Amino acid sequence: METKMETKMQNFNITEMFGHLMEMSLFLSPSVNRRRIAKLCGCSPGLLDQSLKEEFGFTSMEIVALYRLQFARNLMALGAGYKDLYRYSGFSSRTEMERALKYIVN
Repeated sequence: METKMETKMQNFNITEMFGHLMEMSLFLSPSVNRRRIAKLCGCSPGLLDQSLKEEFGFTSMEIVALYRLQFARNLMALGAGYKDLYRYSGFSSRTEMERALKYIVN
């Protein structure tokens, strides 16, 4: 049985690896999903989301959506048109981008 300290260290390693993957702009790939991220972090999808939820209050894909929205915002600030933002910020469709935006705003 794991101690609380071992669990905290495991969660730290997972969240640390997740952070590195986001810094590498993994979120820009529309095909990225929770299973792929978990594999890269060396854990199960459930443990990934549990660790991130405990640390940040969001699941892996909610955090990916936040990164994508921030990227889209930065593109708009540089003059990119709204119509094509989803293509350059990792969303698979404009509908998916708008759904993520609505989730964050509400």
